[in-house]
Amino acid sequence: LFRSPPVRINVGPMAFTPDRIIVLGYLEGSDRRVIISAGFNGYGGTWAIWAGKTASLMASANYSLKSFLMKMFSPNRTPSKNTCNKLF
Repeated sequence: LFRSPPVRINVGPMAFTPDRIIVLGYLEGSDRRVIISAGFNGYGGTWAIWAGKTASLMASANYSLKSFLMKMFSPNRTPSKNTCNKLF
């Protein structure tokens, strides 16, 4: 392998939502006991820190996202490629 050119390989699942927007919020029917935070491929590093902090606030206090963010990131939404256009 000495002097071999570097090779870039992605190994593992690539989990995207159809609209490429992360999922963050309470699971419907869980009585606000289950928080889902997922879908961080692509621009994941950008969202992961914010989503982690927000999920921890949601778990530790009576904290809730603003209503337009709840709609956008909800794990109960029906995502499509036009989700952002419908919200704003």
